[in-house]
Amino acid sequence: MNAARRRIGARQAPHDPPRRSTRPRSRHPLGSANWPDVLVRAPAGGGVGRAMKCKIRPIRIEGDCAFVTLSAGYVCVIDAADVDLINVGNWSAHVSRRGDGSVLTVYAFRQICDENGRRGRALMHRLIAGTPAGLQTDHIDGDGLNNRRANLRNATKTQNGRYIRRPLHNTSGVKGVSWHKGSNKWRASIKCDGKSRALGSFKSIAEAAEAYAAASAELHGEFGRLS
Repeated sequence: MNAARRRIGARQAPHDPPRRSTRPRSRHPLGSANWPDVLVRAPAGGGVGRAMKCKIRPIRIEGDCAFVTLSAGYVCVIDAADVDLINVGNWSAHVSRRGDGSVLTVYAFRQICDENGRRGRALMHRLIAGTPAGLQTDHIDGDGLNNRRANLRNATKTQNGRYIRRPLHNTSGVKGVSWHKGSNKWRASIKCDGKSRALGSFKSIAEAAEAYAAASAELHGEFGRLS
């Protein structure tokens, strides 16, 4: 038994210690001082992984627009003047889906690592908008792939939440309006600062929609959305 163990042990080559990569880490083009503004921590186990050589995806410039090719066949648009800012390697598509599997929104991101070894994801829209830490970047037209400066604005979490689309379970086709069987009327309501406010019951959907639009203009301001 012992001899057999010795023979097995003799055939086992010792493991070499892991080699530390000498490849330089990806740096943020704006410098380390701006990392917190564009960094989203990578999920546990998601890591950046080992650096690999890959083909750089093309950026097509047409007039004052530039089209950046992402992963999974997606393309985002930016101002041509911002090509040098984002031209630091490949960008990928982060796809958010609803419960039914349909696409909710798509953002452009890039995996990065700072000088302290902290890994995460840089979001293109935050980089272009220069969004500071503590704020979010809102896409005015609701398209996460439209990263032209005119379509981006900084917002608090509350402001950005006001600009959400009409939920899928809404069957009236109008945001903030629903049918109430008990009263046989259309009801309008609006949510502001985490609280829902009733706006009244109406005989027609048009009246209910007008009530919501007026309340949205007053309570949500420039971040109000009607659809």
